[in-house]
Amino acid sequence: SASRSAYSRSITMESLAGEDTIEARSDPRSLKFYCSWFCPYAQRVWICLEEIAETSAEPFHYQYCEIDPYAPAEDGNTKISLSLEEKRRKYPNFVAVSPRGLVPALDDNGKTVYESLICCEYLADCAPNLLMPSDAYRKAQVRLWIEHNNTKVVPFFYKILMAQVPEEQYALKLALLEGLRTSDQIMMKVSESGCFLGENEFSLADVVLLPWWQRILIVLSVYREFFIPQTHEYQRLHDWWRVVSSRSSVRRARVSDERLYRSYSGYSNNSATSWVAKTYR
Repeated sequence: SASRSAYSRSITMESLAGEDTIEARSDPRSLKFYCSWFCPYAQRVWICLEEIAETSAEPFHYQYCEIDPYAPAEDGNTKISLSLEEKRRKYPNFVAVSPRGLVPALDDNGKTVYESLICCEYLADCAPNLLMPSDAYRKAQVRLWIEHNNTKVVPFFYKILMAQVPEEQYALKLALLEGLRTSDQIMMKVSESGCFLGENEFSLADVVLLPWWQRILIVLSVYREFFIPQTHEYQRLHDWWRVVSSRSSVRRARVSDERLYRSYSGYSNNSATSWVAKTYR
């Protein structure tokens, strides 16, 4: 596509990692993406942007705007969330776009959108048939999958990570495995290989789970010795991950694994002060 050619002139897309993408996307553009590199909710939108940039028939550009929502505490270790007023002083343009001061957010030439899924849906609407199928029933399948993973998978990542009592951790691990087994069953009813919708048909269904599957593998294995069994109950999900994680748009929106797991140390000892930590604590 034209966008692929334009972007490839300066950087080989296949070799890009998240850190390189941030630098490559720093030039001013009319579409501004407010993100924090460690945030899985923002990573969803980041993947959507990179997928559109790669697959759109028209040139597509956006500006990556990094938001650091923390201030170091006196001990130099614990990260303290900035208040909304502090964020407004530090990032006035960002807070004008995102009234709660949370990433992700989009400023599309003055049209402002915030909240993770709403940003993803906005981008899908702006690029018809690239991130959502045109068929009404297949759209419904994507939305049902999103609802399941948002309620039965995502919360348990944080709850396991913040739980300090082994017995509580064990019960939460069982709940997460149950949610993932159901995810596997739902996906198998839709397709038997490839992306959620089958083969190479990448969609918001894939985008929604990707950041947390990555963190389950990397973060929970390090801090909680949690591993997804290599059994038939999870085989469709394991096969799915091998397909979607190799996608170039996904790699370009993925920072280094070591940097990622280190960013969750505050969650592992339950000292995290983020909105997400407060929500799931």
